[in-house]
Amino acid sequence: MTVHDAEQLAAMKFGVGQPVRRGEDPVLVRGEGCYTDDIDVPGQLYAAMALSRHPHGIIRGIDVETAKSMPGVRAVVTGDDLQK
Repeated sequence: MTVHDAEQLAAMKFGVGQPVRRGEDPVLVRGEGCYTDDIDVPGQLYAAMALSRHPHGIIRGIDVETAKSMPGVRAVVTGDDLQK
């Protein structure tokens, strides 16, 4: 057996396209996995996005006062705020 044959045999046995057992899979398949969305911390904030109901529409202005006045709202950010 040449070195090339040995490398080819190793690639067939352990190479691309071969199944790989992952240790985390059984927990995830049973629905017992823990994702970042499952973690709550004290004082945690949440974000929500409001998208346009008019695809390709021209946004002439955004009135954020109603959103800012809602209980629990800490910040309202628009595209204009991100450009500053």
